[in-house]
This record gives sequence, C-alpha cells and structure tokens, in this order.
Amino acid sequence: MPPKDKKEPKFLFDLHAVIEALTTGNNQVRTAFIDGLNSGEIMVPHALSKELKEVDPDAYKDFQAVKSGRVYQKTGVKHSAMQQTLMDKHGTGIWGGSPSAAYFEMIAVCAVQKLSLVSNAKALAGCKSILNKCGMNKPKVLTLAQFVAGLA
Repeated sequence: MPPKDKKEPKFLFDLHAVIEALTTGNNQVRTAFIDGLNSGEIMVPHALSKELKEVDPDAYKDFQAVKSGRVYQKTGVKHSAMQQTLMDKHGTGIWGGSPSAAYFEMIAVCAVQKLSLVSNAKALAGCKSILNKCGMNKPKVLTLAQFVAGLA
C-alpha cells in the first residue's frame, strides 16, 4: 500500500514522453510531469534512467534532479502473457516491420494495470496502431497535451 501522500499510478510515460516533458518550453507540461512523478500518479519504465542517460544526457540530469519516490513499471506473468497475446493478435505485416516489442510491453502493462499510456511521435502512432489492429480501445494512449488537458 502506498504512503498516505502517494497516489495510485494512473499514467505510464515512455521514454519519448519523458524527454518531451523535460525539454519542452511549456512550463505547464513540465510542471504536470514533475508533479505526477512526485505524487506517484506517473510510472516510468524500469529501464528509463539508463536509456535516458544514453539518449539525452541533459534530460537525464533533469530527471535525476526530480527528488521523488518515482514509481517504476514492473512486469510480471500477467504482463508478459498480455504482451504475447497482443503480439500474436497483431502479427506482422506482409513486409515485416512489426512495431517494437517495447510498445507491446507498455500497452500490456497499461492494460493489466488500468493505466493510460503517454507517448509522442512515432511511438504514439505505433501504440495506437497496435490497439487498432488488435481491436482494442483500452488503454488510452495520450499525447502530453492530452495528458495536461485531462488534469484540468
């Protein structure tokens, strides 16, 4: 059970959304992200720190500066089973090019834990494509702007 000041996670931010949230010039987005990390409403993938350090060292420093009780995504048997089911349903296209396994994992985590996924750009489109091809309408896949608008 989380401490009294911690909230239950509602969102999973992927690497792309974290980078955008930390590097945007929009203070409302940045503040909402940091507040969500601090409150526990935002989860991040377990490997995010390492990936962020490799991809964007400046964003990594900003991420590390947020002194919160970050909630990291954990995966278990239910998540793995859901991920495999999604991958089987989705299949591959005639020319291959199946979306990244990380997209399937994030969708599986969000579906099992009833979270909304926050992403951007190619990852956002890839996740929406998986949901569409698998005939699913949940979990919600949001842009940062939709995430912030939903908080208002």
